[in-house]
Amino acid sequence: MFRQKVTTKAKCLLALMILSPSYLDAASTTGPSISDYGSLPALQLMTLSPSGKHIAFRNTKGDSDVVVIYSREKKKMEAAYDISAVLPYKLSFLDEQRLVLIGSHYKKLPGYRRAFSLQTAFLLDKHNSKPLQLLTPGDVIYKGQTGSGRIIGINIEKDEIYMPAYVGKSNSDPTPKYSLLRVDLSSPKGPKIHEKGSDHTKDYFINTDGEVIVEIIYNRLKGQHSVIVHHEETEKVIFEEQTPLPSYQFVALTPTLKSIIAIRKDPQTGHDSYYEMSLQDGKVQKTAYGKAHADIESIITDFNRVAQGIKYTGFNPSYHMFDPELQTQIDQIVEQFPQQSVHLEDFNQNLGQVLIYVEGPSYSGDYFLFSKSRNPVHLGSTRPNIAENAIHPVTPIQYQSRDGLNIPALLTVPRDKIQTLKNLPAIILPHGGPEAYDPIQFDWIAQAFANQGYLVLQPQYRGSSGFGAGFAKAGYGEWGKKIQDDITDGVQFLSRQSIIDPQRVCIVGASYGGYAALAGGALTPELYQCIVSINGIGNLVKLLDTEEFKHGKDSINHNYWQNIITNNNLTEEQLESISPVNLSEKFQAPVLLIHGENDEVVRSRQSEEMYKSLKRAQKEVTFIELDNENHNLMSEAGRQRALQQTIEFINSHIGEN
Repeated sequence: MFRQKVTTKAKCLLALMILSPSYLDAASTTGPSISDYGSLPALQLMTLSPSGKHIAFRNTKGDSDVVVIYSREKKKMEAAYDISAVLPYKLSFLDEQRLVLIGSHYKKLPGYRRAFSLQTAFLLDKHNSKPLQLLTPGDVIYKGQTGSGRIIGINIEKDEIYMPAYVGKSNSDPTPKYSLLRVDLSSPKGPKIHEKGSDHTKDYFINTDGEVIVEIIYNRLKGQHSVIVHHEETEKVIFEEQTPLPSYQFVALTPTLKSIIAIRKDPQTGHDSYYEMSLQDGKVQKTAYGKAHADIESIITDFNRVAQGIKYTGFNPSYHMFDPELQTQIDQIVEQFPQQSVHLEDFNQNLGQVLIYVEGPSYSGDYFLFSKSRNPVHLGSTRPNIAENAIHPVTPIQYQSRDGLNIPALLTVPRDKIQTLKNLPAIILPHGGPEAYDPIQFDWIAQAFANQGYLVLQPQYRGSSGFGAGFAKAGYGEWGKKIQDDITDGVQFLSRQSIIDPQRVCIVGASYGGYAALAGGALTPELYQCIVSINGIGNLVKLLDTEEFKHGKDSINHNYWQNIITNNNLTEEQLESISPVNLSEKFQAPVLLIHGENDEVVRSRQSEEMYKSLKRAQKEVTFIELDNENHNLMSEAGRQRALQQTIEFINSHIGEN
């Protein structure tokens, strides 16, 4: 009976799509190309100046990759910076003249055999054509670190910015301390040590004068998590917990600066709760900001990490802003974009300006500026070659796993197949993480597959985040087991409804999704006609060994992965039994392995080893290494090649003859 109910619900949701006028519009006769889907978004990282008179954004149109400062009053570009050597992921105005760009670049460090992805922050000044690097390894800070682009506060009056980094007694000191640096924005070279860290310092919070008021400690040798309050010359421990994995995540300060905000899973709801810990005595007070059916995606803060609102998880994001007037304005904006995902990019409370990014079933990615008492302004489209009538509809569905657990999922349907919806070729697209989830968005790879005529299923298997702690923890220790069953059960659910053709199904995944694709090929070889793993994992034992080597056996990182992969129960022999690299003899379907040369999350040797194992077993396998590409396929060339090769491979196995 339950399966019949799920079937009815799924078909009702699909019927709603069929009746929606936007999906019945005639599509372009030519339609977007594979290249249109594989291109980087033409506009990214848009941000608003304090006066609202300027916007800045990354522009990747054509062969350019620049940050542009644009005057809304003069309707012209006022400055542009070539950032082709940097992979940017955050852009923010400091004032009307200056921006901070945070990004990374791949570089070989002196004294090390290989190159690393180095996180860096740059100052972009309208009066200076050359970006200034704010912290440089070897200049006061330890030369062997990869992360020197974090900012925890600014003081515009003093023209200073505060950045944590490792500082040793010398560049050869093997035990540098995580300290706080004070950087002069007019002359970043030779930053000053603002606060010396201890052996176990992990984070700092400062007040508006730049004074450290909170230090977060995690002693991995003792498994001890602590919060230390600084006041003048004294230090006071207000919180201490013995734990291999911290239960509280300290993320921001309250606007009064009298409490620190801590996020923790609620034992009753299983979702994130929002706590405030008094800096005076460490008393913890639970607030009403936690939701019974969503987690906290992020805390929205200013430059000094003072909380201004909350973004919640969900197939479509939702918000709670602490300023009631701003919350009302955002609610009104979201109402104008039903069924879409509205992302709050920037805002100015004093001017009543809100900058949003919209994506979903009707938008391939558009920026809008809303101002009080004025009509909204469309600032630009990130994918101008993909119009609304070319977007393939996405809908949430739900099915039941074999042990009775309800599995949420997203279904992307080729728009010309909506009214028939029968015996479609399908691609199963499990997400990475695995503790992550797929929201309703313009998913470039799912949309590209749908444009080729494939139905795309994105299962939110157990272990996914966003659906509560119980759902996430149900996936611990279930790699290649119950998680894989959830994916298999999604294929079988669609097959029973005759929605998909069971003889024309491929599985494609990246990162953990790549592991799931390979595990699908090994553990359910009869289910798939082809397998694509992008930056995927083949050897779980070596994955854990790599995490231990990178972070240390007792580190938070290693403890997390040990917990999530093994649930602290599985032996090395058991991990080997669910590692696809050891199961090559079981594969029946051809395999395509794609891996970024510079992937630092999952090393390319994972795919190299998988390729050799499949070759030894005389299986059909192709391996493509993407030059100068990272884990997330963030270069134009890498993304285009990966998509083109994947589609050609799939078409050759389950495409129309």
